[in-house]
Amino acid sequence: MININSLSLTIQGKKILDTITLSAAQGSLHCLIGPSGAGKTSFLKCLAHLNQQYTGTIEYEGISISAMSPIERAKTVGFVFQHFNLFPHMNALNNCVHPLMNVLNMPYKQAHEEGLAALKSVGMENYADRYPHQLSGGQQQRIAIARALCLKPKLLLFDEPTSALDPESSRSLVALLKAVTDTGVTPIISSHDMNFVNLVHENIHYISNGKLIESYTKSDQGISNTSAIASFLKPATLPESKCIINRCC
Repeated sequence: MININSLSLTIQGKKILDTITLSAAQGSLHCLIGPSGAGKTSFLKCLAHLNQQYTGTIEYEGISISAMSPIERAKTVGFVFQHFNLFPHMNALNNCVHPLMNVLNMPYKQAHEEGLAALKSVGMENYADRYPHQLSGGQQQRIAIARALCLKPKLLLFDEPTSALDPESSRSLVALLKAVTDTGVTPIISSHDMNFVNLVHENIHYISNGKLIESYTKSDQGISNTSAIASFLKPATLPESKCIINRCC
């Protein structure tokens, strides 16, 4: 389980995140929604320790992310960036082999085998020799996910994963995310694509002005039509569920 307690972030005198408290069980899937500039990407970067200026605590299984070594952190938290950030001079397989050899110091033969296994897990084993420019947006994203999964992280972060995808690729991503979640990985996704969010709505958290305003879980009952989450998801249709208000004063 990951526990975030009173997470705040101030940059150049501006409050970016304001005392966010959130827990995510292992193998649960979470979506962050809210207006542009609400702090969703900043929140993800804090979870990955890419932004270290925060106050509050971020713990995985009781261990602070900030106390982990870089290698321990890389094995705990994976990040799939909005523009994928694949190495353009490496083919798909070598994009996966690279972190195994350079982060885990894995021998090439073993890294090659595990890289192929990661590609197979996302249905891209037949594209191992393709370079990023030879792949569609959806295919590049699957390579980026495979690369992140190579280190077997417990927490996998996604920043706007459907921004470069067509509708069919977005639907395929939903199936892949649910398969990844079934292995015990915890995805946390920032998205403005409400149709996508509605398809993966295990847990939804609404962030505005750096504050966690509401949280919603699929297993709960009943939702207020006046809730911020319901309003933001329109015109997407949200099934009956409960909106747990987490108002900040």
